[in-house]
Amino acid sequence: MQMLEQSLRRLQTDHLDLWQVHGVVFQNDPDLFIRPGGAAEALLKAKQQGKVRFVGFTGHKDPDVHLAMLDTGFPFDSVQMPLNAFDATYCRASSRRSCPFSITVGSAPLGMKPISGHGDPVQMGVLTAREALRYGHEPSRSLHHLRAEELHIIEQNLEIAQILNR
Repeated sequence: MQMLEQSLRRLQTDHLDLWQVHGVVFQNDPDLFIRPGGAAEALLKAKQQGKVRFVGFTGHKDPDVHLAMLDTGFPFDSVQMPLNAFDATYCRASSRRSCPFSITVGSAPLGMKPISGHGDPVQMGVLTAREALRYGHEPSRSLHHLRAEELHIIEQNLEIAQILNR
């Protein structure tokens, strides 16, 4: 709750639209999250107080950990996970496992890393940005967290999003 209060002050606002537990990657993270006095209580309290509208978590590596978090029974509004074209070749792929399950328990899947981190595959010509974003968009009709440090990349992402949503 202290971290939330600091963020609200720094952002000069009285609430956040989405507050996520970041980087859930260890096998014991779900137990630590749901324990008495843990982060689950803080997320619920913040939501009840109107300081956050939605709550979720981000998982960067292991879909088994995502599934264990969802299996705690906590009412997550969202689950942010890697969703990219190379995910399909990974035997524990988020697109095949945690993404569909998040939908069945009522949590919105939020994709990240659609062009595989820094975009090396796009820069090397393995696939286009449009192909990369299309792949990540299709498994669940999920939203994507896109990092863009230059205006032309933001414009490209918007153009692709408009095409995908037709």
